[in-house]
Amino acid sequence: MLDNDNINKILLSYSDSLAIKKLSKNTIASYVNDVKIFLLFIIEEFKINNLQDIKQEHFDRWIVNRHTNNLKSTSTRRAIAALSSFFIHVIKISGKNCKNGEDLIQNYAKNIPLPKIDSRVCRSIENSKILDLIKCIQDNEVKLLEQLCSEINNNEEIKMESLKFNTNQKIKNLGTGVKTSASNDILHKTLNKQVFKTINLHQSKKSKIYLKLWQLKRTKAIIVLMYASGLRISEALSIKFNQISESDKILRIIGKGQKERIVPILPEVFEYLDDYIKFCPHNINYNSFLFLGSRGEVCLPRIFQREIENLRNELNIPEWFTPHSLRHSFATHLINNGTDIKILQDLLGHSSLSTTQIYTKIDKKAIQLAQQKLVKI
Repeated sequence: MLDNDNINKILLSYSDSLAIKKLSKNTIASYVNDVKIFLLFIIEEFKINNLQDIKQEHFDRWIVNRHTNNLKSTSTRRAIAALSSFFIHVIKISGKNCKNGEDLIQNYAKNIPLPKIDSRVCRSIENSKILDLIKCIQDNEVKLLEQLCSEINNNEEIKMESLKFNTNQKIKNLGTGVKTSASNDILHKTLNKQVFKTINLHQSKKSKIYLKLWQLKRTKAIIVLMYASGLRISEALSIKFNQISESDKILRIIGKGQKERIVPILPEVFEYLDDYIKFCPHNINYNSFLFLGSRGEVCLPRIFQREIENLRNELNIPEWFTPHSLRHSFATHLINNGTDIKILQDLLGHSSLSTTQIYTKIDKKAIQLAQQKLVKI
């Protein structure tokens, strides 16, 4: 009987079976959601109450419905794969797959032809736009640092008028390896030093201004890390301190399907991570997540996505730019600069070379650096 309780029980069993296969949490969630949408569709459309009543024509109608709603072929292919694995699981646990049984549960999903995937080119953001992102964040940091200093301006050790800096100074050039003068970061270093020298950190960390400042540093650190290392947002936000080796300049990443890969990290990336960690208002340890939310829990993807949306609106960056565009930019810039595609495959954690080859379809443009120069900010 396909009522809500039974559907939830079946989906929970299916989810557990996927977890045993060590699929990623996101993949499991997507598969379960695809199956649930399918079941709710056929219940509503055909008033079907049992899995064994599902026939080929029901799958065909479901496919037509997805096409009518202009759903992407990539998501339809995933949904077909999810349904096929779901019915394999149900048949296995139902005990109804006997040869002479009349009420067999059939896996009609395996008969559905997979829709073709349109040849696509991944969009990457220009190096200058990433510079703009970092510069925008740093400008906002300045404002918050000034406000934070104003909160404690009774302390004689802080003399804001004595701090000489230029808010329009260029940041070190992300992606070109061109650095400005040694004093270009004097603003942040000076203000940060004064703040830590004079503020009771226990009290300051209760300040809303302080939390906003820390969140900006978190956003900046994630952007730099993803662009310099080609990480997925899920990979970046799931990093724990025990996966980082600053001495060896490497990061151990747990990717899709719990596959592990080693990613080299540039020294400049550690500088941004250190700056973020130094301002962290939460207790952290070796087993803590690197990027935390406002309550000390792991930072959720939606939080970072919203921060990117705000920056995008502030800088009039196209709407197609998302956190994943940083990964695309990493791959595009490297492949355009002559990086071997097999090396790129390892860096991105692709199981199939054909997935990586999509970046070879991008028009060749003269860009300014290889990986070693991606993050010279």
